[in-house]
Amino acid sequence: PESVKFLHKNPNWNHTVPVLSDIIYVKEEFRTAVENVLEPYLNYYVVNDLEEGLKAVHLLDDNKKGKANFFLLNKFPADLTESHQQPSDTVPALSVIEVDAKYLPLAKHLLQHVFIAENEPSIEWFNNESNGSVILEKHGKYVKGKYSLTGGSVGLFEGKKIGRAKNLEKISQDVIANEKIVTRLKTDRKSTRLNSSHL
Repeated sequence: PESVKFLHKNPNWNHTVPVLSDIIYVKEEFRTAVENVLEPYLNYYVVNDLEEGLKAVHLLDDNKKGKANFFLLNKFPADLTESHQQPSDTVPALSVIEVDAKYLPLAKHLLQHVFIAENEPSIEWFNNESNGSVILEKHGKYVKGKYSLTGGSVGLFEGKKIGRAKNLEKISQDVIANEKIVTRLKTDRKSTRLNSSHL
């Protein structure tokens, strides 16, 4: 959205504030499913408090750059109690994500009642087991809420929006680790050549 682009480049605001899609990393096999349930929130900024959010709102208004949404980190309790029993044959969505400790209360708020079905459940299972939880089909085919069902075919780009920044961070760490291995191997090879030339 235009508002997000504007705020990301604006030096009059803390433009390093992440959006939700940047702070959550999801294991590859569950990425599409989790993205489906978080889709409405992926472009929400994750700010520290109301003051920080209001500053952005005023900037958007003053410059006529549209609207943005904000999660206020200081409003999420650190000790959120679990309110949903895990249904049988499911994986908790919280167990397939990685998020910095600072953002864990927000992640719990969004996903504590979300579970991923290992296999497609029967209608009877939904009626008897789901306990009002949100159930995701592992490959992103559907999201079953307490009063709703959303789903259909999975598009080519689904599962590509969530965790981009975290994914780049992980790739960067892998590249650095591999560069160290390559440097060590080159050093070992050079050392081996020097030793064999002295023989």
